[in-house]
Amino acid sequence: MTRLLILSNGAGEDAIANKVLQCLPEDLKSRVVCCPLVGPGRALSEFEICGPRVLPPSEGLFRESWLLALKDLTHGVLGGHFRQLKFLRSVQSKVALVVSFGDLFPVMLGYLAGFRRHLFVGTAKSIYHHPYSVVERFLLRHTVDMSIVRDAATAKELMGYDLKAQWLGNAMMDEVQPVGLSLPFRPEGDVLTLFPGSRGKAPGVLAYQLDILDLVEQSCPGLQAGVAVAPGTDPVDLVAPSVAKGWNYLPGTGEHHVGRLERGSLTVHLLSAALGDLLNRSKVALGQAGTANEQAAGAGVPVVAYDPRGEKGLRWYRKRQKGLLGDAVRVVREDKAVIAAEVQLLLHDREEHARRAEVGLERMGPPGGCRRMAEAIVEAWPGL
Repeated sequence: MTRLLILSNGAGEDAIANKVLQCLPEDLKSRVVCCPLVGPGRALSEFEICGPRVLPPSEGLFRESWLLALKDLTHGVLGGHFRQLKFLRSVQSKVALVVSFGDLFPVMLGYLAGFRRHLFVGTAKSIYHHPYSVVERFLLRHTVDMSIVRDAATAKELMGYDLKAQWLGNAMMDEVQPVGLSLPFRPEGDVLTLFPGSRGKAPGVLAYQLDILDLVEQSCPGLQAGVAVAPGTDPVDLVAPSVAKGWNYLPGTGEHHVGRLERGSLTVHLLSAALGDLLNRSKVALGQAGTANEQAAGAGVPVVAYDPRGEKGLRWYRKRQKGLLGDAVRVVREDKAVIAAEVQLLLHDREEHARRAEVGLERMGPPGGCRRMAEAIVEAWPGL
């Protein structure tokens, strides 16, 4: 039986891969094997998971600083990846096709393992920020059969270098289409979405964001808020620092409503697997996330993020995101009053809100990519 092997290198990439795999014909899903290279791969739990786990202290953000990179090295991350390479070599004869999601790291690992039928779904790079370099174009030319990239402009650039590349739509946006869930918001009043992220710092980030929410609400009476809880996150753990600061936590009332926080006149709902409907109801997102920030921008919801140095000295990850999204995301100095003022601006200034929303829609593109990517995988899958 010919198998399909999925390589991915991060929580966001895992989620995108899962969405694409869900569009495969039912009779092929049992032939899918997933090897998440960074992190536990929770988003891929519906499929068979294989290979050693690598859980780096940086949680994939080692480019942020040399200290994070050093922590990864001292915790044996390189050894973990060598074990993954050894494992991939051991299963090479059982795999008909490899699909890598993310950047060129899984592509190179697959190539070194001996796989020669390879599709690449590039989620990280774009002509809008850090285009594929000469070296990367050389690697793509010699390691993959086709590159499926994140936007039309990037596909056009790669094809200009005689590389096999195409844009099939944005898989990230398929994940955030509203499905008509009944969310616990009042009909009147703006909704602010909070993205504390999916990494270990999320509980502290949420507590900080709630302090900002307090400041925003002072000039926006009736403001409502929803927290997008990442898959696999325990809501009790997530809210623990906030409860210590005086917020009252109550359990959720349904499958998607996993809890709520109350303090004074503010109620903040914790929502799981409801991102599309939450964004459909939201006006602004306060986001310290990766993929979710980009999805919010693509849904026409401007994003406010923060960094210790503001936009003048962005760290690698946020700089990349700013380049990809342009004015759809504004990165301000990590100061509660400054952040709150930026959120208030977007809540009050309709023209500025509309301008930034339009940028996000243009940069991210329309949904529909998952189904087309699944079709491309089936077409490339030998032996069917």
